[in-house]
Amino acid sequence: MTNNSRLDEVSTYMLEDWVRIFGDIYRNADADRNASSLWLEVIEESSTIAEYIRREEYKKAIDKIPDVFCRLLCFVAKYSINTADVQNEGIDLRPDNNCNIYLTEWVLRKYPDVCSICAQNPCICPSLRYERQTRNENLKIAENMSIRIQTHHAWENNIKDKIYSYNVENLFNMFNGIYRGVHYDPTISSLCFHFLEEVGDVANLLLSFNNIQALGGEGKGNHKNYLESLNNDLRNEISDVISWIMSLIDKVNCVFRSTYPHHYCFLSEEKIPDRICKDITLSELTLNRYFETQSQRFICPYCKSDTCSPDCKQNRLINDTEIRMKLLHEFKKTIGMEKRRDLRECNDILGMIDNMEARIQDMGETSIGFLYNDILPLDDVKTVTIKQNDIEENILFKITRPTDANPNTGFVYFYGAEILDRKKQTGHNEV
Repeated sequence: MTNNSRLDEVSTYMLEDWVRIFGDIYRNADADRNASSLWLEVIEESSTIAEYIRREEYKKAIDKIPDVFCRLLCFVAKYSINTADVQNEGIDLRPDNNCNIYLTEWVLRKYPDVCSICAQNPCICPSLRYERQTRNENLKIAENMSIRIQTHHAWENNIKDKIYSYNVENLFNMFNGIYRGVHYDPTISSLCFHFLEEVGDVANLLLSFNNIQALGGEGKGNHKNYLESLNNDLRNEISDVISWIMSLIDKVNCVFRSTYPHHYCFLSEEKIPDRICKDITLSELTLNRYFETQSQRFICPYCKSDTCSPDCKQNRLINDTEIRMKLLHEFKKTIGMEKRRDLRECNDILGMIDNMEARIQDMGETSIGFLYNDILPLDDVKTVTIKQNDIEENILFKITRPTDANPNTGFVYFYGAEILDRKKQTGHNEV
């Protein structure tokens, strides 16, 4: 199956299809992890997106969105399938009445093709902000009740019978129709703050679950009713996170179109035919990240397995540390830092090593820049050998000077380290 055919297929996937895919990949890896541990990964990936947006590195930011999407749906998979986890922690995301469409339903109940705050499409919240702030509390309560009634009617009358038509791409288009106008003027950083706020709201709810568990679980007092309320809030907050993921992608598309109008393909970084601008989609981003073309299967991008093991992350951390230390040692020898410990470029090179490690793991970009205050021989090829158990890996790299960079920046020079090849061997056999 070609990539285009596979993209056409995954574009029809609903949220529940992705929950099943990621649940199958990470079921074993997440089996012994609790809710807080799982959500910390969502927070970690989200904070990385925020960092890239702060640096205006939008390509890197958009490449991390599938990881947030994956970890979010792994969280949903664990607490919608495994009854033991529900009993232990009180978090219950299981479908009502054994319905196979549940996550999509949560999203559409809160956003039934209208804004969840003003009940309008397109959203008119900014025009109501002053009026809402000056109303007394009784009027606010009455308005909130009216909004809930309107969204409920929109769900019952317009969405409920068409729920199976709302795949991920149609949800994306729905959110764009509601919010693209009001998100046009705010900066992408502002939207990212809203996204992080919703991720943090889920974390706050998980703290409440932890507090109940510490007090003795759902069997005491009114905890059972409180847990039901928390689970409803959790479903709503997860829906909000999904909404803001969609909005971030659309905002990056807007930034991209204004920066490279009509002639640049963001994903491939290549020019495309006259006045055709290709928007990024969540399905395409996720396919690029988690689908292996050669084997035609969805995999963990780190261990390359369709069933990630519990020790994948631990082994990755061990291997990453070894790679960083070996490469750092090789670079020190290469540029003479063993004798020049006073160079302020040490920190730049340490940061470069961290970037190299991430790109090695992602099998993505292979050229990393660093600064040095002396002239170095270019195209000097070096080999670093990493040994882990009985597997030996040779990483071949060379020092280059990127052609698109100013080689002389005052007293320091800009160089690159390009990964040329990676080979693994077990004994005398190449892997």
